Amino acid sequence: MLDSGKFVLVNALEEVVKNEVRTVLRNVDMCKCDKCYYDVCALVLNSLKPNYATTEKGAVLAKVGSSLADIRTEMMIEIGKSIGLVSKSPRH
Repeated sequence: MLDSGKFVLVNALEEVVKNEVRTVLRNVDMCKCDKCYYDVCALVLNSLKPNYATTEKGAVLAKVGSSLADIRTEMMIEIGKSIGLVSKSPRH
């Protein structure tokens, strides 16, 4: 995230992915330490098309809007794949 004071440049999917991964991990039998959580998030974000936006601080999720519905299925598939990879080979 780039921060110029009032405005920020962000991948608007980052917060959405982090929240969704946290929710899914509650129901999965794997390590839930911060390292594994962030490894799953990084894999998911690297597999999805970035959705960068410039926005005022605090208004990031509003920028995702309708594009979230379009990528939700793809995001869930990538979360499943990423959880599988990290649970097989945790890096800690």
